[in-house]
Amino acid sequence: MAAPVCELGGMSFAEATEERRFGPLSVGQRIRITGDDGLSKRALLMAFDGDDAYEVEYEAGGEAVVPAAKCSALLAFEEAGGAEADAERFKLQGNELFKLRDAAAAIEQYVLGLRALASKATPGARCLIRPPEGTGPLRSAMVLTKDANTVDVSYEADETIAQAGGKDTASRLQELLRQAETISDGSAEEAGALKHVVLVVHGQQPMLQVALLLNAAKCSLLLQQGGAAIARASRAERIAAHDTFDPRTALLHRRTALVVCSRAALSLQRFGLATSYAARLLAAPVPDEATAAASAVKEAKGLLRDIQRRVVEVRRSNKRLAKELSEWVESAMQAMIPAGPPEGHG
Repeated sequence: MAAPVCELGGMSFAEATEERRFGPLSVGQRIRITGDDGLSKRALLMAFDGDDAYEVEYEAGGEAVVPAAKCSALLAFEEAGGAEADAERFKLQGNELFKLRDAAAAIEQYVLGLRALASKATPGARCLIRPPEGTGPLRSAMVLTKDANTVDVSYEADETIAQAGGKDTASRLQELLRQAETISDGSAEEAGALKHVVLVVHGQQPMLQVALLLNAAKCSLLLQQGGAAIARASRAERIAAHDTFDPRTALLHRRTALVVCSRAALSLQRFGLATSYAARLLAAPVPDEATAAASAVKEAKGLLRDIQRRVVEVRRSNKRLAKELSEWVESAMQAMIPAGPPEGHG
């Protein structure tokens, strides 16, 4: 006697499986690619390449453009991914929406990715803490103990004094903007309200968390939401500043975050804050590779020029501040001359 056939919506289980496997695929989906030799490999669908090809990244490493006819969905039991896989999928989907210049829809995907990576402030976790008084930069810390409403943390050392060409630019900014830049030593222990924990750093994929925050910040900037852009990019910068999993990627992300913060502050006409972020960008290390270093220097110079142009707007209301800001930018530009190889050379 033949085994009964499971029916799903008028079709057998086998027919439903075939329809799912060979039906439409979407960006961010894990798929199976069958090669000319008949063997198949799993990959991540990164983007569409026309109507009949996909850009993919193989799980074993390497990227390729493959015919759509050779691609199919994974089996149902293979698609049960974890939080990291979900977050990566949301990031890719957000990137596709950003290419369409739909920044609001892209932010929704990035936020879903961040929620997938969200976790609780358990002992041993790294987190970002907002100062109890509500002002000042976020601090990176490790959770020691927690109860229902409070958390004991050990702060990680933060060096925020900006040095450029041997000049202490931060001390000039402190006098100019009345905004101290200090070296905050890691404290042994400090208790605070649990509500001051802004974000818990993911234990395995902190750079994915940073990428989601940065992408969302760029979308906020595109939507002229400067405050949201600063909030997201500053979180990304703090995570990257203390990352040890992938130092090179963290360095690049940190510099990008500082640029986004500065440009967002400029969009809000907060010129002092924009200059402060620019000072931190000058203090941040540059990549070792000559080409990457030249690109980093070029990016920083472009930011300083933009600040200089916007100083004209300040001059209308505060000539002294405008003059001092302009002088600071000029000295910073001069300090950067020997900072890397000539632009356009590697």
